[in-house]
Amino acid sequence: MFNKRASLEISIQAIVIVVLAMTLLGLGLVFIRNQFSGLGSIQEEVQEQVKGKILDDLLSGDKRVSFPRTDITIDKGGAQVLTV
Repeated sequence: MFNKRASLEISIQAIVIVVLAMTLLGLGLVFIRNQFSGLGSIQEEVQEQVKGKILDDLLSGDKRVSFPRTDITIDKGGAQVLTV
């Protein structure tokens, strides 16, 4: 018949493997969440830098209007709101 001690060791090993797997999964999810949460602050910093650059160009240059895009396409008969 089966050895009760051997079957107990297999059960303990299975429990340890499941606990380790769940721990690693949790650590991986936390790491990924932290990586993506930092992207929001970087995006805000870049937007502020672009706004500052546009304001500097308007104040110091001889340009009357400054657009952050180089091309603006509007269909014939269409309308588009452009902000300055």
